[in-house]
Amino acid sequence: MIIKINISQFQHILAYENKYRFYLYLYENLFPLIIELEPYIANLIKINFSKIYNNYNIDLSNIKTKLSFFKTFAINLSLQENDYLESIRQGATNSHKDSNDCLHAFCIIIVFEDFKDRDLVLKELGIVMEIKSEYIVLLRSALLEHFNSHVVKGNRFSIVFYLKKIFYNILYKL
Repeated sequence: MIIKINISQFQHILAYENKYRFYLYLYENLFPLIIELEPYIANLIKINFSKIYNNYNIDLSNIKTKLSFFKTFAINLSLQENDYLESIRQGATNSHKDSNDCLHAFCIIIVFEDFKDRDLVLKELGIVMEIKSEYIVLLRSALLEHFNSHVVKGNRFSIVFYLKKIFYNILYKL
């Protein structure tokens, strides 16, 4: 598997001060690479968790998407240095459960770039995981209370694929 997503795409995005150019670069360059990556991540679930894959592999006929299994993703990246929002975007989140995600499914976190104090904390389990570049983390984020520690050096860049429960509520009229 050769996917061309790497730290240079994230750094290129951060070079844009013009918001239009910033979003245009995301749309034209990074989104296609994420869409190319998604079937590999979906296959990871299919091979290792076939029951979950079969339960959540749905077609959303009223939503146009090139994503095969995960219908939603988030891009997490740091902002320009010395920006007030830097500390927020760098990941210092409060402990939470992702209540909009499907309860028994996984979110998949793919990490790019190394950064200092890069911990993912699963508070209820008493686990602190050091997350490094190129790690792929599967997390039941709707079930497990979790948070990211604050990055003190470097940049946190990641892509998170997840299953938004509203799609399944509408499909199955839950």
